[in-house]
Amino acid sequence: MLKIFSLVFIVSFEALAYIPSADFILGRVAQRGGKGSYKIIQELLFQSDNQSSIAKETWFVKDSHNYFVEVRGKSFTKYFLYKNGRRYFVDDNKQVQSSSLPTDFFEPLFLARDSGALKKDLISKKILPGKSARVQPKPRTLKDVKHTSENYVHLSRNRGVVNYVFAETDDLAPTGTEPAIWIEQDKFSIRRLRLASLADITADDIAEFSHGLSFPKSRRVTWGKNSVQIELLRIDSVTLKDEVFNTSYISNLAQKLVPVEESKTKPVIEDFYSRFR
Repeated sequence: MLKIFSLVFIVSFEALAYIPSADFILGRVAQRGGKGSYKIIQELLFQSDNQSSIAKETWFVKDSHNYFVEVRGKSFTKYFLYKNGRRYFVDDNKQVQSSSLPTDFFEPLFLARDSGALKKDLISKKILPGKSARVQPKPRTLKDVKHTSENYVHLSRNRGVVNYVFAETDDLAPTGTEPAIWIEQDKFSIRRLRLASLADITADDIAEFSHGLSFPKSRRVTWGKNSVQIELLRIDSVTLKDEVFNTSYISNLAQKLVPVEESKTKPVIEDFYSRFR
């Protein structure tokens, strides 16, 4: 009996200890990014000093890099266009502004369809080291096959689930400070993200949608003393007009912008949309 138990333990441990390459893991994550265009509607709950505000976001997703977002709160609106690595938004003076993508813009990670672009994003967020971008030469013979050590890829249990973790540290404790991403071992879904700014995003209740899209129904964004709960309302596969992704479209909406009114939650709302959107 002892020998059988020992054998089972060894086999189980070896199965658990096997870690595939970062490229393989990212490839599987990208396969769950869906195909075609989507309309994603989610509800956000902002809280501060026992006061709360709710906003509804409608995301029009053309592909991995191009989105149009409409935000409607009880008394405010916001508009964002993400196009080819640029961010366009309407400021409080109802003028369209352009900027680079915010450092903490995390949504593309959950909508990634290209593993190469996903890796670049993780490198830019200091989750993966720059050396991970090196392309290994393809082996011509069996003698050329070499195992490349990736000490930034780990196995760790987080909230009861075994995850692959990308991080340049062995300190994977929940209270750690190094940038990291947790990817569920069985489903290859992003379950947690810790950014260099110490912002922390957790994702739960991963669901499957049309055309192969896997997306969390519930997420929580925490930074400093602030937190925002994001609940998915629905996802539909749609056909989008190209005009939605032209800068003229957001320009035509500029006069409809309603600034966030003064309240205890205003600083949280404004900070969230400047940092994460």
